[in-house]
Amino acid sequence: MNISPRLKQILLVLLEQEEVISVKQLAEKVDISKRTVQRELESINHILKEYQLSFHSKTGKGIWIEGKEKDKQSLYQKLKEVHQVDVNDKKQRRRQLIFEILKDKEPQKLFYYANLFGVSEATISKDMEAIEEWFAWMDLKIVRKQGYGVSLEGSEKGYRLALRRFMDENIKRDVWREMINWGSDTVLKKTYELENEYYELIDLSIFDQVVECMRSMQKTKISRMEESSYLGLAMHLAIAVERLKKGNFLEQEEEDESDWQGEEEWILSCDLGERLNKLFGIRMPKEEISYICLHIKGARLQYVEPEEQIMPAKQEEVEHLANELVDAFGGGVAYELKQDEELMKGLSVDLQAMVVRIKNKIPTYNPLLKQIKENYPMVFRHTKQAVGFLEERLKATIPEGEIAYLAMHFSAGILRMEGRRENVRKVKIGVLCASGIGISKLMESKLEQRFHERVELHCYAFEDVNDRVEEQMDFFVSSLRLTQQELKTEVLDVSPLLPEQDMIAIEDKVFQYAMLPPKKEKADTEFTKQLEEVSLMVSQIKSILASCSCMRVEEHISFEELVQAMAEKAAIYPDYQYDIQKDILKREKIATQIIGDMGFALLHARTNGVLEPMILVCVTKDRTPFIDPYMQNIRAVIMMLMPKNKNTKQNGQILGFVSSSLIEEEEFLPTIFEGEETAIKQYLTKLLKQYFNHYLDTV
Repeated sequence: MNISPRLKQILLVLLEQEEVISVKQLAEKVDISKRTVQRELESINHILKEYQLSFHSKTGKGIWIEGKEKDKQSLYQKLKEVHQVDVNDKKQRRRQLIFEILKDKEPQKLFYYANLFGVSEATISKDMEAIEEWFAWMDLKIVRKQGYGVSLEGSEKGYRLALRRFMDENIKRDVWREMINWGSDTVLKKTYELENEYYELIDLSIFDQVVECMRSMQKTKISRMEESSYLGLAMHLAIAVERLKKGNFLEQEEEDESDWQGEEEWILSCDLGERLNKLFGIRMPKEEISYICLHIKGARLQYVEPEEQIMPAKQEEVEHLANELVDAFGGGVAYELKQDEELMKGLSVDLQAMVVRIKNKIPTYNPLLKQIKENYPMVFRHTKQAVGFLEERLKATIPEGEIAYLAMHFSAGILRMEGRRENVRKVKIGVLCASGIGISKLMESKLEQRFHERVELHCYAFEDVNDRVEEQMDFFVSSLRLTQQELKTEVLDVSPLLPEQDMIAIEDKVFQYAMLPPKKEKADTEFTKQLEEVSLMVSQIKSILASCSCMRVEEHISFEELVQAMAEKAAIYPDYQYDIQKDILKREKIATQIIGDMGFALLHARTNGVLEPMILVCVTKDRTPFIDPYMQNIRAVIMMLMPKNKNTKQNGQILGFVSSSLIEEEEFLPTIFEGEETAIKQYLTKLLKQYFNHYLDTV
């Protein structure tokens, strides 16, 4: 059917209408002008006539198509099958040009492509130049020779990568997912995806058989692959089988893989290769087995078995990379993060597979990329900066999807680190399913594997949840959709298989509830409440004493530089530094905190830059006043910080007492001016002891 893209859109809209539609409404639906619609409608009758249909219009009423319903449906289905490119859409035209080159892989003259897209040879020539970069990533080159035409040159490996990349970019991920679960024929008919000609790049019957072959390999690394790696391996194998059947083989690599003999991935690759040989009547050479092995080595797994170890030959190298990455993440928390065995092992395992993927240009897809960038922007940004050394070493750009996977490890590590600092409690989670036996037990097992001692898990059927159970649980995770029967306690709706996005949501809730006091039971007494308040006061005072420190700087430092230096000292990781600076300077603009008559500045603010109240002192190295005119006569700067929206009342009372002591206690300021950290902490301890004793009398 020879029809313009615009006319196709117009006809589809008209055929979908049950009533008369105005030209204006039609133009709005198709997103073109009324004049353009009227011009396109001039050629509509010759198409409709073939299907025993007719076009009608009436001034003041609108336009419509008349005819039998079965004839309308016949034309509608034919239009849906027509795949066309809007030649005025440069991006779409060039995407289609890549597809045509991959599909043919035979020399074609510029005239052929110009005629195919209905544009000039000069336009096609510019398009060729524009898409060269896309092919270059796979070490493929578009070669144009006078009198010969345009051809694609490069390795067989590069060509297969290009096929895989194009399908990754242009075929919906959820369609691939459904094809793995239900088979391509069922899914494509159901979703009307057969109109997408991009499926011509892969033999879908081979793809279905490959998936069944992979599915038969239970209790192996293949069965534990994450969805993206599982799909990637299936696509690679389907392409490889089809190319081998056509006599196209991978080139022999210079790298020697003889040291892989005996490794789990190599044995698994050989087994998979033999199964495919029997299934398709082919013979996979060693180069094909090696490339399968690379895909398995580069795969991300849903979970790692406890007995699984990093390859001994790579152990030291991978652990060194993980250490370098944590150091590059920086922010003064590297040492503490390195004490987290779970973080270091997770990074090491992921880095080992990631390096394989990057070196061999094996594409990866991270469905959580957007979520991680939005929910953990600071961690993602620092991880992106941290992988810079790795990009230099690998001489390659690390995609954001890979960076996001590493950021997930850092996010979890930071949450655990903050939890240790916050004296967190165990969180009680109720796991709900229909029976409380089957799915809930599987969910419980996965949650236990992820959170270990951080949570206390209890499985329930919905009908077993009563007021007493709700009083004990912090929150529930449920595989049911509790729309009709709402619980008073918070419920997270999750998939029974607990994919990573659900795990991240649960992780956030675990951290949130771990920071809160435990749920009070009805038997709580006033005495219990008093104990909790006293315990909180003790915790806050201990935090102030533990974090109190004194720093020394050059006397010529400017006020802004001083605030920056003190904020950097106070921040547990870099992004918090900027919050502290911003909030201190904002408070200073409201009313200056420089008290020149008494020789000190009292900088204080409520900020998201700290997790607990903190006092920090700064003096010059020779104990003389600062030179900056803004700080004239100032011999010491005291910075008091307290977290926003957390124990505000208690923190305000404590820091308020310390502030008043600067004036009321004769020896306090002189001690601070001396700039000896030990003496300052001793004096502060004495003051806070007095405050605490007075506080106990008021409870």
